[in-house]
Amino acid sequence: MEYGHRGIYELDVINPRWREDPSYLLNIIRSTIDTADIGRLRARQKEKTDGAWREVNRKFPFYRRTLIKYWLKQALKSTELREMTKSVLVKFFEPQRMVFQEVGRRFVVRGILEEQGDIYHCTWTELDSILRGN
Repeated sequence: MEYGHRGIYELDVINPRWREDPSYLLNIIRSTIDTADIGRLRARQKEKTDGAWREVNRKFPFYRRTLIKYWLKQALKSTELREMTKSVLVKFFEPQRMVFQEVGRRFVVRGILEEQGDIYHCTWTELDSILRGN
């Protein structure tokens, strides 16, 4: 699956992914679907961007502005790269979360845990001991 692996505080494996519990995401979409005004949002963004560039033009000589534009482009690329990297990292941990979920479910069936999510509070030593039948 390509999407659904992200979530709230997603770098913590204990937290559900949007694929498992999309309620947060759906609530955000629901709350903005009728009130979102893309035209107004874009106009506001353009106004802020234009204001920032007016300030840059006022405060810096022309030869510095080229460097500022370059560093701005680099910062935007870095932001995109950071988010892509985070997405890949979260996707990497997804199989681990799925294994933990299944082990937690089985431990509940066997009466070892009260709730499936309790698996995330076990140490590796405890899990190893239980899986070995100790």
